[in-house]
This record gives sequence, C-alpha cells and structure tokens, in this order.
Amino acid sequence: MKKAMVAMICVILVVAIGLVVTMGVVIGSGGAMFMGTNPFADLQNRQVFAAEDFTSISLSYSSDGVTIYPSQNGEVVVEEYASRWDASMAADVSTSDGRLSIRGGERPFVILGIFVSYVHLYLPAEWLGDLQVEAGSGSVKTESDFRLGSLTASSSSGGVQFASITADGDVSLRSSSGSVRCESITSGGNIVLETSSGGAHFSQLTPAASASVSARSGSVHGGSIAAGENITLTSNSGGVNVDVLSGKVVHAEASSGSVRCADVTADSFTGKSKSGGVHIEKVNAVFALESSSGSVKVDSGKGSGTAHTKSGGVNLTLQELTGDLDLSAGSGSVHLSLPMSTSMEFYAHTGSGSIRTPFDDSLSYNQKGNEARGTYGSGPDAYTVQCESGSGSVRVEWS
Repeated sequence: MKKAMVAMICVILVVAIGLVVTMGVVIGSGGAMFMGTNPFADLQNRQVFAAEDFTSISLSYSSDGVTIYPSQNGEVVVEEYASRWDASMAADVSTSDGRLSIRGGERPFVILGIFVSYVHLYLPAEWLGDLQVEAGSGSVKTESDFRLGSLTASSSSGGVQFASITADGDVSLRSSSGSVRCESITSGGNIVLETSSGGAHFSQLTPAASASVSARSGSVHGGSIAAGENITLTSNSGGVNVDVLSGKVVHAEASSGSVRCADVTADSFTGKSKSGGVHIEKVNAVFALESSSGSVKVDSGKGSGTAHTKSGGVNLTLQELTGDLDLSAGSGSVHLSLPMSTSMEFYAHTGSGSIRTPFDDSLSYNQKGNEARGTYGSGPDAYTVQCESGSGSVRVEWS
C-alpha cells in the first residue's frame, strides 16, 4: 500500500513539474516569449543618436527580435524592452569613423518561469547609410518603407520580413531557421534572399546587378524579378514559382518540387526539377529545360535550346524558332508546335510509338517507321530540330 502511495505521489510530482516547465521557458539564453501570466515587457533602456552623424549602423542581439520603425527629426533610437532588468543587460554602444555599433548585453539563463525581451529600432525613412541588423534568436521585421545605402538583415532562429526597400547598394536578407519575406526591393547592386529552413517569398525584386533567391527547406514564390545581370532561384525541398523573370542569365532549379514561370526573358534560361515538372507559359531565350520526374511544357514564345525529361512528356509551342532544338522524353511523348514558315533539318526517333508531322512528304522513314529524317522549308536559316521518345510518340504541328 505504501509503495503504491509513493508511486502515485511520484507520478503527480512529475506531471506537476512537466506542467510548470510547459508554462515556462527552457532555453540556454533568454529572449523568448512563451506562455505565462505576464508575457509583456517594459521599456528598460532608450538611447538616441543623430542619424546625420553616421554613415553605417550595426545592430546585433544574440537573443532578441528586432522591429524597425521610421523615426522623426532625423533620429536613430534604440529601445530595449525586457520583463526584468539590470545594468549588465544594457546594450554596448561604440562609435568610430562614422560607424555606430550596438551590441546587445547579457540575458538571463531561464529554466522555469518567463523572461521576455525585444528591441525597437527607429530610423529615418530615408537615410543613405549602410544598415546591418542581426538577431541570433528572434525575428527581424518591419512593415514600413525605407530608403537606405545598403541593407544586411539576418536571423539565426527567426524570420526576416521587410516591406519596401530602396537601396543604392546591395540588399541581403537571410535566415537560418525561418522564412524570408519582402514586398518590393530596388537595389543599385545585388539582392540576396536566403533561408536554410523556411520559404522565400517576394512581390518584386529589381536589382541593377544580380538577384539570388534560395530556400533549402521550403519553396521560392514571387511576383517578378527584373535584373540587370543574372537571376538564380533554387529550392532544395519545395517548388520554384515566379511570375515574371527578366535578366541575362536566369537559372531556376527545384530539387523536390516543380518549376513554374509565367514569363521569362533572358539571353539564356535554365529550368530544372529533379522531382516535379517544368512549366513555362511564355519564353524568350535560349533555354535548357530538364525534369527527372515530371513533364516539360512551354506554352508560347520564341527561342531555341533543349528540353528533356526522363519520366514524362515534352510539350513545346513556339511562335519563332531562333536556333537548334533538341527534345527528348524517356517515358512519354514529344509534342512540338512551330510556325509553318520554319526551315529545318528534322530528325525524329521513337522506341515504341509513331511519328507524325505535317511535312511527312519531306521525310525519309526507316523500315520500322520509328525513325524519320529530312529537310523542310527553303529559308536561309535551316535549324536542326531533333525529337526523341523512348516510350511514346512524336507529334509535330503548326502553331
């Protein structure tokens, strides 16, 4: 009987401790907001600087999230909020050669209970200096529009979210564990959006140089990118879905998901998916399209290049052919639509399927009927068009 009572008391104690821990925070360093009776923090420290005195501002906190607001009267204001406070928690501030450096102070080690801390940064909406904001454990965000010299914002454990940013130099938004989101970024240099665990989402990116958007564990989703140089879009675990892409060299790749673009204009364009389809609604480029497991489709446009899939079909419609074309489907059919005015050296082969074209009279077939070659048209530019299917048919028609 006594053993049973002792066992019951032990169980009750374990459950009670578990509930207390659940209501509290178990972290190696403070700065998180969890459930509790008083999740709010008070303003503990406020420092004001003249923005005109600085060409560079660096803000770094290991455990606090940072929210950025527009300031008044050309001031830079740093406000530190916490549920409790001592002198060691105040930020360390240094100035040198036009640079303002702010580094967060100590935060308590919390096992049971609640500790809340965060930072508000106030900055002129138009300040042509370089801004660097780093949050080790917390988000970096703003809902306001800013014009800056350059911007670097990062979080090790939290999201990074900006509204509209105009910068003379580079803009970089990075998160190791969280999503990266922005509305509009116009940059006189490069734009980088990067997340290791989360999605990358944007409405409009306009860099004078290049744009790079990557999500290692999440999708890349956006409205438009118009770059003076190159565009690189990558997702290791998710799709790439962007409406409009315009640049010199454009690369869109998804390891586990589809690649979808409404309009692509480039000198060269690569669209690649290891596990998913590639669908381009309109293209104007020399293209290289590839899917390991999915279909490849182009609805309209002009260009030349290659389109290959190991498992799926290839469906290509062009209003103008500007160079050689090489299409292949390992397990699926190839369907090609071209203008009747196209001149070409044509070759087609199927492993098990038929070949049909509107210019069959110009082709020579082998005895089996699964291989055809010949010349069509009399124009000055006769491009090579090659269509192959391992298990499916080849169809050519006029667009």
